[in-house]
Amino acid sequence: MKQFRGTVIFAIAYCWAARAHIALYWFDLDHTPARLAQAKATAQKALLLAPDLGEAHLAQALAYYQGSRDYARAREELAIARRTIPNNAEVYSITSWIDRRLGRWDEAVKNQEKAAELDPRNSKILNALTVLYDVLRRYDQEEAVFDRAIAANPSSTAYFQMMRAEIELEKGNITAARSGLDSLPPGYDPDGAVTSTRINLALYERDPAAAAKILAASKLEELIGGTGSLLPRSWFEALIARAQGDAQKTRNAFSAARLKIEAKLHDQPDDGVLLAMLGLIDAGLSRKQEAIAEGLRAVELRPISNDAVDGAAVIGNLAMIYAWVGNVDSAMERLVFLAKTPAAQTTTN
Repeated sequence: MKQFRGTVIFAIAYCWAARAHIALYWFDLDHTPARLAQAKATAQKALLLAPDLGEAHLAQALAYYQGSRDYARAREELAIARRTIPNNAEVYSITSWIDRRLGRWDEAVKNQEKAAELDPRNSKILNALTVLYDVLRRYDQEEAVFDRAIAANPSSTAYFQMMRAEIELEKGNITAARSGLDSLPPGYDPDGAVTSTRINLALYERDPAAAAKILAASKLEELIGGTGSLLPRSWFEALIARAQGDAQKTRNAFSAARLKIEAKLHDQPDDGVLLAMLGLIDAGLSRKQEAIAEGLRAVELRPISNDAVDGAAVIGNLAMIYAWVGNVDSAMERLVFLAKTPAAQTTTN
């Protein structure tokens, strides 16, 4: 019995190690083949030690999903996990993440709501539910979850207030967005999310001077962008300079941003989100043919049929590429499509 218990403890330790490796890979903190190999090997060790352990199948599901985007095998592992740990909220939550990628919106809502029912104080699960409602433009339900999340975890108030402000900005409610941002504690700026939202707000208000001051107050070299990815500071400098009408400064900043994105693409050549960003930068540099080619290739690499989340974001960037290079009809065609399609701009799961 002691030996069995010890084996399970080691297997659970491997599960958590695998999850740590997967998170480093998925969130681009160490998006390398070596890190992915560690994640898969560690998850496999957990299964070898305890083949019937639900948590081991959960770790394996994450390795398939976030490591390889192998949705089918991830769902198989989740089905096994659900049989062995039927009341585990995370099993339902991760299933919802995959449903969302596949555009199975009803199933995604059902599974995420079930996860929130099983673990009503879990901020990560509640956040995923708000993002899902936002994608589906079910704003009243999203607001209700914000209130639930803050009531359940007062320590998360600042985070959910920030999310609420971002949503208000997406909806075009400038006054509400500003009020929400102004209510945040001084210095609160996870991954530069508050800074980038304040910059976007200032640019929406056609106040690039204010946007420049906001960026100057931040010491971060990367800020979280609209797709949930970290973007170089020079990208925001370029947007501000462009709004100011400073052609030389715009070109210098876009050129600097291009070097940063190219370096990331060197390690992730098939990343459609990154390639779409490169296309936007090239559009900003008046490299029309390159920008359109990169945008179209990005859509091929991350099609909405295989990834309803990133696919929509890439199409949105392609629309902006067309707008920036003066092809208004092609831009409008994509925007009309997105207006009728659930589109996620801020999710990372």
